[in-house]
Amino acid sequence: DDENRALYSSIIGVIMGLFSAHMMVAVFGKMILEKDPSGKALVRGHPAGILAVGILNIFWVIAVNGSVSPAELASETGTALVPLSEQLGQPVGLLGAIFVVLSMGLGFIHFSIALFNLAKERLSPQRTKSLGRVGTFLVSLTPVILVFAIALWMSITGSGSFAGILGYLGIIVDSLMI
Repeated sequence: DDENRALYSSIIGVIMGLFSAHMMVAVFGKMILEKDPSGKALVRGHPAGILAVGILNIFWVIAVNGSVSPAELASETGTALVPLSEQLGQPVGLLGAIFVVLSMGLGFIHFSIALFNLAKERLSPQRTKSLGRVGTFLVSLTPVILVFAIALWMSITGSGSFAGILGYLGIIVDSLMI
């Protein structure tokens, strides 16, 4: 049914978003290799970063599941921060809100750069030449604006939860970058 389909699409999208960090090598690799031509720091640092984020995610899930009942989590349409701060106090809510805002900002930057570069590389050299520098920039920016406009629309209309919006972004953006 539609409810299960929405649930599964959110889960798949969030998981894709969590494990899409390997694609950031392509986004930032050129910049990193300019500073370290051997690539040794990139080869060691990237897996270490993915491992660290994975471990943090595991501890986060254990902490939330140990603090908030499954029924309360299932009824929550936003993040786990509301029931978690009710259980553990306002400092947890404040720290969690700061983490969410910073994480979403970092994710926005990564996805935006990746989508922008993807759109730009899809333009033919003739098209780039005919559009000029400003035109190429605006055309390359279009997918970024479109994806986040849809997410904003989902948020305003209530047609998507926080996890649903992240899931949507994860499915659309990650699928385009693969």
